[in-house]
Parts: sequence; structure tokens; C-alpha cells
Amino acid sequence: MKLRFDPATTTAGHALIGGAPLRVMRLSETGARLVGQWRDGAEVVSGTGLANRLIAAGMAHPEYATARLRPADVTGVIPVRDHAGHLAELLPRLAELARTVVVDDGSRTPVPGALRHTVARGPAAARNTGWQDADTELVAFLDADTRPEPGWLDALLPQFEDPGVVAVAPRIRSAPGGSRLAAYERVRSSLDLGDTPAQVRPGARVAYLPTAALVVRRAALREIGGFDEELRFGEDVDLVWRLVSAGGSVRYEPRSEVVHAPRRPRCASPAGPRWPGWPPRPGRAPAG
Repeated sequence: MKLRFDPATTTAGHALIGGAPLRVMRLSETGARLVGQWRDGAEVVSGTGLANRLIAAGMAHPEYATARLRPADVTGVIPVRDHAGHLAELLPRLAELARTVVVDDGSRTPVPGALRHTVARGPAAARNTGWQDADTELVAFLDADTRPEPGWLDALLPQFEDPGVVAVAPRIRSAPGGSRLAAYERVRSSLDLGDTPAQVRPGARVAYLPTAALVVRRAALREIGGFDEELRFGEDVDLVWRLVSAGGSVRYEPRSEVVHAPRRPRCASPAGPRWPGWPPRPGRAPAG
């Protein structure tokens, strides 16, 4: 393992300043020497307590050369309701996974081949139905209107080399679009948590993760009982905070990217955005 120091971490003599929340970590002579070596790219010796403290504080982020887990150790879980047309674009991108479970949460027209709720029970219940049907070590939750970039798991799976890591999320970028709202979301999407990796916990720079794209250990989901089905909104924030409260480490890794369809303007077609044609053809009038 190597350390990638956070851009906000600075050195002042034998002290490091950074982390979230901001703190000062005083170093011994040996500690200052190790930090200098790690900044220069030296490997971290297994079991080094200082490295673990830097990672836990958010002052540095781990980089692993290899990963034990492979895409074949991941089950995809996709909740969908009334927008099954998105699946034709998404499912081929998940072919390398062990399998993909689509959960139809009460669609007016049943989705062929999906696990089905006859009435809509909400995204939390749909995701619970999906991960409980999985038998792999990891579960990847993805919204139906997301599009993982090629190799999106390459930066996520190595993070699970740390047995304490229970969930890792990619960066979620909004797809280009022809409306002003789409242009705004391309640079200010609420799903986009930035280009800097982070240790995720309440009060930190990255305090939560959306489950539009999130990879989680199935054992950790089982331990906390999965998503709270009484929540119709905010169930993803609640899940992440309970994973952290149970003692797990949750990480954000923006070198992995998943693209999300932009929200449609209110005056757009009720059918919503369609992935074929994003971005719109030159000269095409933007919706709204």
C-alpha cells in the first residue's frame, strides 16, 4: 500500500495540519521521516499505526497495487419503477459482474425478468429485495439511469483490501444535456461530491454518499439490517451513517466515475430524459 496525501494536508515542522474535522497531528522524529518517505512514494509497511491514523483522519488516502476481489465478486442491484427503458443501456455495461438483479418496484407494466413488488414500496425496500437475493461478497447499487464508465470498478475494488472498509462510492457526474438545468448539473450536481478522495462520515468534508452508485459488503448490510424501509427519502444517507456507526470505514473514490442522466426541466416530456441522444444533436432545441 502507498499513501496519497490529501491536497488540504500541509506540513509545519514536525506537525501535519488537515483532516476532517481539521486537526493538528504532532509527529515524532521517526514519524516525520516516515511521512516524508510516504510523500515521496515509498510503500507503507503493513501494520504501521501512523499510516492508519492518517487515513482515519482523512489526511491521506490509501492506494493498493492489486485487489483480491474481482467484478465476478459483485452483484449489481438496480431498482426500477416505470422507466425500464433505461435498462437496455445500463445492463450491457454490467456484463462482467457475477449477476445483476433488477427489482421492479410496482411498475404499471411489469419488467420482464425482474424481481417484482406488486405495489410500490419505495427505493429502500427495492434495494433490500435486491441485495438479499445476492450471494456475492459485494453488492453494487446502481440507479437505472446511471451509466458506469469503462473500468469503473478498477479504482473501487482495491479499497476493500482493507477489511475495515465496508462501502466505497465512485464520483457521479451528470451527463451533458441541452437544457440550462442540464448544464448547471454538469458542474453543480448534488450527486457530484468532487474530485478529491475522502473518508466518509458525519461532519467530514464528504458526510454521506448517494446510493445512485455505491458498492457495499453484503455482510455489512446484513449486520445493520440493510436500508430502513420506513424512509422514502434520505435512506442512502441513513444507510451510510449506520454503517459508520457500526464501526465500518466508508470511502469516496472519485477516480471511478459513473454518469447519471440529468434531471429534466419541468416543461420537458413526461417520458423523461432518454440516454440515446445524450448529449442532444447539434442544432437540436433544448427541452423547455
